[in-house]
Amino acid sequence: MGKGQGVDVSSERQFRSVQLDLDKGPYPKTSSTITSTIDGAVASILRNPVDTIQFYYLAMWTIFALPTPIYFFAIRDSALSWAWWEYVLMAAHVAFVIHTSASFVAILHNHSHVPLFKKTVPGSPFLNNVWQAWLLGPLFGQSPDTYYCHHIKMHHVTGNTPDDLSCTTWYERDNAFHFARYFFRFYFLIIIELPMFFIKRKQYGLAVKGVLGEALFWTVAYLLSRIDAPAAFLIFAIPHTVMRVGMMSGNWAQHSFASGEDPSDDYTNSITCINVRYNWIAFNDGYHTSHHLNAIRHWSEHPKHLTSQMSVYAKNKTIVFEGIDFHGVFFALMFKNYDLLADRFVRLPGDNRTKEEIKAFLKARTRPIPASAYAKPSSGAN
Repeated sequence: MGKGQGVDVSSERQFRSVQLDLDKGPYPKTSSTITSTIDGAVASILRNPVDTIQFYYLAMWTIFALPTPIYFFAIRDSALSWAWWEYVLMAAHVAFVIHTSASFVAILHNHSHVPLFKKTVPGSPFLNNVWQAWLLGPLFGQSPDTYYCHHIKMHHVTGNTPDDLSCTTWYERDNAFHFARYFFRFYFLIIIELPMFFIKRKQYGLAVKGVLGEALFWTVAYLLSRIDAPAAFLIFAIPHTVMRVGMMSGNWAQHSFASGEDPSDDYTNSITCINVRYNWIAFNDGYHTSHHLNAIRHWSEHPKHLTSQMSVYAKNKTIVFEGIDFHGVFFALMFKNYDLLADRFVRLPGDNRTKEEIKAFLKARTRPIPASAYAKPSSGAN
């Protein structure tokens, strides 16, 4: 079996196992007395002790991501030109943020669904929301609470159906022009469409919450640009654009192969990517089918769900890829590289189709789906 980076490509790829060195397992215990004590103390305040590593990630980002904006906007004399080492500092900051953004949004995603800290922990409202969504989020291109409102209260309620503002099924999912329309609609209109979505449902609190974070993000970025415009652009605008391109291209790939027979069915509406390094850095985010079947399923349990429910996945013709992540799938679609997708397609038990049949199947699944197709019942979750 390939090690996640492209080896062992086979047009007859069969499901064998999930590699826990690629698809992330529980945080390993350590034999060191000091680190074991720290791990235990951290685990005691978390809802799930497996998330200890995610606490350490948040601590790391607090230590390494906050100093640069503090320096440029609160300490440095903005009347002076940048020194060479300040260019280096800014470049290192932007590179660090972008390099770790997949892990950041994965943790934000996990704990938008289920809070990280126990309610009994002093300061849990700050720790569960303010710390990541309001303090760190803007530095990673996430406007406060917009992600929560869009993903939890809109996307998971509507499930990529026509009511979903990020629905992919209207489009040809292997058409770059269609993706451009999809992306720019989200990028420029979400501040209008998201509150309108909630207003139509009389969820006025969510309407305010959804627009407030987005408006505050850009207001603060503008005010800080009055102090140092290049710094504000690099610290806020660049990560924001990178993050939104990444999230929307990821969502596009995750929901590119919905079945026209029953596009509401979570088994066919979402894909799964296994045995790829992305799952290690993004806490099994590749298991999107399992996630949509049960949005509060813990990230460490996704591989087990796939292996234990393999016959159900096979019966519902769930699309599983191996050794390629969502963005690999996205670029393959944009270049119409169905050979690569067919090579990475995992034949679940009972699937004896040829490579050419898989290519035709995948291509057919990227065609636009009419709204009338959503009238049929879906298979449900388990």
